[in-house]
Amino acid sequence: DGFGNISVRIHGHSFLISGSQTGHIGTLSLRDIAVVDHFNVASNQLSAFGLTKPSSESMTHGVCFQVSDDIGAVVHVHSPEIWRAIDSLNLPFTDQSIPYGTPQMASAVCQLLSANHHHSRPTIFGMKGHEDGIVIVGKNLKSCTSSLLDCLNESLLTGLTR
Repeated sequence: DGFGNISVRIHGHSFLISGSQTGHIGTLSLRDIAVVDHFNVASNQLSAFGLTKPSSESMTHGVCFQVSDDIGAVVHVHSPEIWRAIDSLNLPFTDQSIPYGTPQMASAVCQLLSANHHHSRPTIFGMKGHEDGIVIVGKNLKSCTSSLLDCLNESLLTGLTR
């Protein structure tokens, strides 16, 4: 029962993203990935192609790539352990009134990353309006997943010490 999605920059602001409802698939194939080649948050428009429908969070992923050229990957997971520990871990977060998959979420993420992204390491943040939603942005998938696992371990330790 996996939820979430991953994306990697191809060129400029174009990126590959796992398709909608593919979080449970252990190994993605070409039929599970879409290419987003253009999006516009203000007009809520997205242009993509491939054999699957891109994730509903595609615009949110796209603004991450727009914030910094050093962001090469975005990982969105559902982690109740990290999400419940957002405050104790001092993670930045989007407002709980902002629903996921909306232009408002994409704009909030853009603002959050502009204020919190440190180019030398991945940035992890929570989406308080998207239960269990955690996002990691970084240079590549390896650095993102490594930081995610470190954060999960820290959240588990925080939960044990309360």
